Amino acid sequence: MKKNLILGMFAATLLSTSCTNEDLATSQSENDVQVSFKLGLEGGIATRAISDGTGADRLVYAVFDENGNRISTIAAVDKTTSFPTTESITLAKGQTYKMAFWAQDSDCDAYTVNTNDMTVAVNYAADVNNDETRDAFFKTVEFTVTSSTSINVELKRPFAQINVGVYQDDWDAAVASGIEIEKSSVVIKNAATSLNLLTGAVGEETTDVEVSYGSEAIPAEAFTVDVNKDGDFEDENEKYVWLSMSYILVADHDATADQNGLLGTDRTTLQELQYTFTPKSGNPIVFSEGLTSVPVQRNWRTNILGKILTGDIQFNISIDPTYDGDIFFPETQTEG
Repeated sequence: MKKNLILGMFAATLLSTSCTNEDLATSQSENDVQVSFKLGLEGGIATRAISDGTGADRLVYAVFDENGNRISTIAAVDKTTSFPTTESITLAKGQTYKMAFWAQDSDCDAYTVNTNDMTVAVNYAADVNNDETRDAFFKTVEFTVTSSTSINVELKRPFAQINVGVYQDDWDAAVASGIEIEKSSVVIKNAATSLNLLTGAVGEETTDVEVSYGSEAIPAEAFTVDVNKDGDFEDENEKYVWLSMSYILVADHDATADQNGLLGTDRTTLQELQYTFTPKSGNPIVFSEGLTSVPVQRNWRTNILGKILTGDIQFNISIDPTYDGDIFFPETQTEG
């Protein structure tokens, strides 16, 4: 993915709109001012459907004081909208506030947002693999009110996306031998189960209970990864057939905040992964060999790429920060 895109693959352009909260008071005292938030989602290449951000149509946000205490006299917002969008709110001059934003696909029932403290509980039970509606975005901003102003807010994914892709010739050889993969499932250990939107901290992980995404149809669209980082998306050696796509909340409990003051943004590893690829006819193919210490990171793509369906298993594992570049595991394997 070209690095001159905003953080790589899914460039986001924040556009202002004329939308405002209709229930705002029409008059303000001299100590109150209106603050507008221009909200955009990090995502969006028109030729891609997966992770282009267009599925997000639910917006949730709430206001806190500078110490992280919820201001209960200001109602939380939970609404249907389209992005980019603009939200406006009247606040007191001279005060410092924090606002936590969350955006998701309203068709997804995997997330429960508590607007009292802006925490999100993640439900992995009875869910399926390759579910694009699980894509979601968040951002917390802190600001001091001095006058009426407009603030640009780019929401980013709190999840890691884990992908499996095979070379076209591996896919073709499998099809020629009578095996055409139709569905895929995955078992993942140690995914976090909750997220504090205000701080970025994640809750406990599924240490004893495995995350098991049920079998569902594999993504139909093309899967291209710039493995050698030369910016050439026409390289046939970097085109794959998608076998699996999963979102997980990374269980990073590092207590060191990043430059934005958020916790849980460092890279960590998954020790065990197991995929099952189910063909239209024939026996399922189980893939788990070598999938130890797989790197994952919030808002990055981990790509497991190689010859998986036929012959010896050969693979590269990379993280594609949704928008910085690719990291490969093992590091010595950089060619398709």
